[in-house]
Amino acid sequence: MNIFLIQNQSQTGPHTVDEVRSLIASGEITAASPAWYPGLGDWITVAELPEAKNIFAHFQQQSTPSPRLEESQQQSTQARPSSAPARSGLAIASMITGIASILGWALTAIPAIIMGHIARRRIKNSDGHLQGSGMALTGLICGYFFLIASTLLLVGAIPAGMSAAKEAAHRTAAKNDVTQIVTAIKSFYTDYGVYPIPQSETTPGGSTFGDGTFDNKRILDVLRNVDPSDQLNTRHVTYIDLPPARDAGTPVSGIGSDGNFYDPWGHQYIIRVDSAYSGVINDPDHQQLQTGVIAWSLGPDGKAMICSWK
Repeated sequence: MNIFLIQNQSQTGPHTVDEVRSLIASGEITAASPAWYPGLGDWITVAELPEAKNIFAHFQQQSTPSPRLEESQQQSTQARPSSAPARSGLAIASMITGIASILGWALTAIPAIIMGHIARRRIKNSDGHLQGSGMALTGLICGYFFLIASTLLLVGAIPAGMSAAKEAAHRTAAKNDVTQIVTAIKSFYTDYGVYPIPQSETTPGGSTFGDGTFDNKRILDVLRNVDPSDQLNTRHVTYIDLPPARDAGTPVSGIGSDGNFYDPWGHQYIIRVDSAYSGVINDPDHQQLQTGVIAWSLGPDGKAMICSWK
């Protein structure tokens, strides 16, 4: 037990029980001297100490405190010893995890906030026995800052991510469409030995449909078997099945009200056929290709083409 005493109007200690016994024996203190140990609410006399009662029983009769004792107790009221405030472990942990969240350890932000709130509440209710409120506040600020910043970034990133995903889906759909068109034309050529274009639309450098010269419906109607009296598709085989656009008046990704096939950005798919049957054809960049038919989309901006041959 750590015992504190008032000697000559001054506080001393902590003392052990043996040290108190020696001070009594030497006359430096009496059984009526003020004494205190951690856990007591107020000062008592040496004779009232649990460990000293059996040794100093003859002092029990001194029930009236001396004027010196009353004076010493008054002087010692504000000087009562107590243990130094302990630093809150939760406050320290909140600060460390909060700083860690700022440095990139995302999973520590929420624990920092939780521990910070608990630590500040415990410190407030500890009556001065706990300290570290500033550290807990640091953890809270860092944790909340990370969450708010992350939320703002996420709010901005979601629309951008959705737009990018939508654009990627459009490009994939366009690539599938141009591949399907080329496959259908080649199948027609295999069956008939000619391409599905009227003789009037045959040009020396190859016939192009969908670029403003001829609409792509001129060749796709033959492949779709739209006209029962068609003189090109005399077997009435459906080589390609294309969906109608959701809005036929402003068509994308389907057949419009004009019968043309549009890409996801509202442009007609462009088809070029080797109508001279030379075995070669030029792409939009005037590069010669060893094939008889190609198709492409102008893409979202009219420049980023999606091609059947790449």
